[in-house]
Amino acid sequence: MKARIRFTKSDALRYVGHLDLLRFFQKAMRRAHIPMKFSEGFHPHQIMSFASPLGVGVTSQGEYLDIEITEEIDAKEAVKALNEQMVDGVSIRSFSYLPDNAKNSMASLAACDYLVYFKRGLDSSCDYVGAVKDFYESKEPIVVTKKTKKSEKEIDIRPMILDMKVGCVGAMDELLPSGYENPLPYLPMEDGFCLNDNDPMFYLFLTSGSMDNLKPELLMEALHQKMGVAFDPSNLGIHRLDMFAADENGFVSMSKG
Repeated sequence: MKARIRFTKSDALRYVGHLDLLRFFQKAMRRAHIPMKFSEGFHPHQIMSFASPLGVGVTSQGEYLDIEITEEIDAKEAVKALNEQMVDGVSIRSFSYLPDNAKNSMASLAACDYLVYFKRGLDSSCDYVGAVKDFYESKEPIVVTKKTKKSEKEIDIRPMILDMKVGCVGAMDELLPSGYENPLPYLPMEDGFCLNDNDPMFYLFLTSGSMDNLKPELLMEALHQKMGVAFDPSNLGIHRLDMFAADENGFVSMSKG
């Protein structure tokens, strides 16, 4: 029996790496008495998989974990039991069942959307509205060098940009698709993160998954290169809003199964 869990990740937990988060959820499942199914073999482990590991330092209100369980349990009770085992920075938002033949979220992932902002003050002379218009609406290829552990190659990222908008922190609602939860509670507010109402904020909808995966950092670097403006990746704040699978009608949130 397959189930999908949606959760958030923020505060100090954004600095916890993927393997540590996996171990955390393994312990939480046991403590919440979720009847997990185990793999076979000499080293059995709980059957669970994440849609896409979140980068260290990135916050999110739309993370997904697929699990297999041995018997059906009440979804609301599962959310309650798991939240009782969570720590500050992680919250379970939903628990839903999947068809037996459903692909897991990692295999289904086709796109993600993000809010991107700057942690510290910027040169107010930068015309990001005009720059994004020229950058995104132009038909010209956007060629960047994409580095992997083994090599680097030049690719055109334009087909990977599904949507791109820029506004300001004070008018964040105008950037978000309708029906989205307010992301402000998930954004860091400690020293060094100076979000003022007039600061620029970007909405990015990008392809993701094993085939065409575009990270927000690479896109923002390409934007600044086109502008001729120095870019410091350490000054970038990233918040993942949701993840999407693709179907005949376009893209659908992973929360829809």
